[in-house]
Amino acid sequence: GKNDAFPDTNWDTAQFNRLRLDAVAFADRNGEVEYGAWYDRDSNSVGTLPAEVTALLAPGGLFYNLAPTNLYPARLLMVDGQAYMVTGRPVLSEDGQGDPAGVALFARIFDAAEIDVLRVETALHLDFFPLDQVPEDFQALADQIVPDKKVYMQAWDQNRLAGYVLLEGVYGQTAGVLRAEMERSIYD
Repeated sequence: GKNDAFPDTNWDTAQFNRLRLDAVAFADRNGEVEYGAWYDRDSNSVGTLPAEVTALLAPGGLFYNLAPTNLYPARLLMVDGQAYMVTGRPVLSEDGQGDPAGVALFARIFDAAEIDVLRVETALHLDFFPLDQVPEDFQALADQIVPDKKVYMQAWDQNRLAGYVLLEGVYGQTAGVLRAEMERSIYD
């Protein structure tokens, strides 16, 4: 059954900080949001979900009625000019059996601080660009972009190269580019 105390005992500002999350939502199997919160890091406060997020849980939305599988979507969502990575999982019983009771959605801001975490974890120089701000070096690849291909490489010179990953948005479109710069050590 529904635990009405769940939000107050599980989703305070400390929990958002601890998990590095900026949004959480739980929707029932009809797409009705039972609990949703949007964390504002600047004011360290929790508010209501923006319409862009609740639409993802409603009928026709990307996360509506997710079936239990091994692959769940992780997509880029733009809210007020800021990029967020969002993902969802079906809410299942403890044994993982039966029909999902609904969907849990989680979002994390995809900003410079998050890119810094990825830089440390990958030991690569990384940059993120929303689709409307891609750098000139990526624009030079425009004639090579084909459907269903997400990764591209380009040599900048004999010593350096760049890899680009197209990040898919919540509506299936390319929403941003993640660029990795690396040395071409094969010529050392």
